[in-house]
Amino acid sequence: MKRWYVAQTQTQAEDRARFNLERQGFTTYLPRYRRERSHARRRETVRALLFPGYIFVEFALESAPWRSINGTFGISHLVCQGLFERMADCDRVVVLLDLLGRAVRVQAPLKAVSTTG
Repeated sequence: MKRWYVAQTQTQAEDRARFNLERQGFTTYLPRYRRERSHARRRETVRALLFPGYIFVEFALESAPWRSINGTFGISHLVCQGLFERMADCDRVVVLLDLLGRAVRVQAPLKAVSTTG
């Protein structure tokens, strides 16, 4: 069964890591949000990373060659220890948003969103 895992990226290498992981056949998710930046009396809207230094990778732990993730250009290491890896995917998102400590509007693919209740 495929699940989402978190990999820590090298400094400022999130896009490079995403490109290389997708080239190896992994599905990735790199959430971004729009924020305003001002510099030299100019204001512009930029797409900033929601979790700088981290990327989400989907794979089946039993069958995927997941060890190759640690050797991917742009990746520091796969985060695989502790309670986080045993949580359901929806619970992981809640934990990460709580760690962020602020409300942020996030765009997600429609197929990744489910209703509860």
